This record gives sequence, structure tokens and C-alpha cells, in this order.
Amino acid sequence: MLGKIPRMFLFLEYKGRISLNPDNPITIGRTPKNDIVVSSLTVSRRHATIACENNCYVIRDLNSRNGTFLNGNLITEAKLLDGDIIKIGGYQITVHAVEEAEFCDDDTLKDFESALSTTIDLRREAYALMVGNVQGDLKTLGIDEIVQIIEVNHKTGMLALNGTEKKPMMGCLYFENGEIVHALYEDKKGEDAAIHLLQASEGRFEFITDKNSPFRSITKSTLWLMYEANRIRDEHTIA
Repeated sequence: MLGKIPRMFLFLEYKGRISLNPDNPITIGRTPKNDIVVSSLTVSRRHATIACENNCYVIRDLNSRNGTFLNGNLITEAKLLDGDIIKIGGYQITVHAVEEAEFCDDDTLKDFESALSTTIDLRREAYALMVGNVQGDLKTLGIDEIVQIIEVNHKTGMLALNGTEKKPMMGCLYFENGEIVHALYEDKKGEDAAIHLLQASEGRFEFITDKNSPFRSITKSTLWLMYEANRIRDEHTIA
């Protein structure tokens, strides 16, 4: 079937380009069921969708917790134009459109297929974390992303954090099936220790699989701990 529509592409950080297909809406979110998976706790399970309506592409927020941004503005829905920048959970997607042309399904079928099951996380440390022990730098793989990967993959083990000379910090988080169950930070333990450690932005990390916690000191969910840590970190940034 032929029709006048704009040819539109999405450029994904670390992943390359995908072509949108007017007959196939795509979803963006945290879980593997989405077409584009953004591995971050700041992204909702089903965060946003992009679909072709009346010969143009429209992005809609799916009542996400942290919102969908287009060119820096929080939106519920908006028409996509050439050069637009979508931000979801801090992840950036750039929109590129070409002049209107006759569209044929065969022209973009391969491009669209490459978009399906696209997971946005190609860093070496992220992949290593999914399968076993790994060491890395928090500037390369942030604490939010580390915890998200451990949670999604239901990992059990200990995450040790070592700070820098200027900002010394030593502690560890224990995980059981992806959930934080115990934490130690200086003379603190439990939820207070976990919240301090989850604010880390510099230093080194090491995840050791199958290292069980000596006991459970945390009853709050991992998601609650992450949001509390981010709230405190944001308050300090504003101050």
C-alpha cells in the first residue's frame, strides 16, 4: 500500500539508527516486552509509544512516573518533527525526517525489524554484570544502572563500592534475587547505609556473584531506596 508520509528515523545513543514504520507502533520502556528497552530505574515499565497518525508520527507518554521530554519540555503527546530530541530517563533519542516520499512496506521492513527488541545498553561492564563478576568505574556505569541490571537479572551477590581520595566512601550492598537486602556504609547499616551508597557518583565498583548477605537489615523495596537516594541527591544539587 502506497501513501504520502514522512520517512522518519530515530538515532539511539550507542545503538545506531532505526526506521519507523507507519503500520507498526513501537513502545519504549524498561521491560523486555517493549520494542526499545531503556535499562534504567528512572524509566517506567511501559513509558511511551510512537505511532503514525494522519500521516505524521506522534509520541505519547503512557502515564510514566518520571515523564517524557521533547526538546526539553515535558509532554503527554506531541507530533515529531525533524531534529526533535526525545529524553526518557536521561536517555536521548534524536529524530530525523526526510522530505515526503512514496512509502513502500518493503523499503523499511528491514530497518524496522532492527528496531524490535532493541536494548539500550551496550557498555562492556553492563554485559559482564549480567553474566558474572565484574569490576568497573561509576563514571562509566552509574549506580542506578548497576542496580537496575542486577534487579532485572535477579542476581544474588555483593556490590562493593570504593570511593576516591577527595570523596572517600567504602561500603557494600547485598542483593538477593535482584533485591537489596542488606547494606553497610562506615558505621551505618540497613536502609540508611543503602541510601548513602546509592548516591555514589564517583569511584570504583565490584560485583561478586553468589556472595550471600549475613542477614537481612532492609525491608523497604529497592525501588523505594533508589527514589529516596535520588531525592536526597537532587536536593543537594539544588542547594
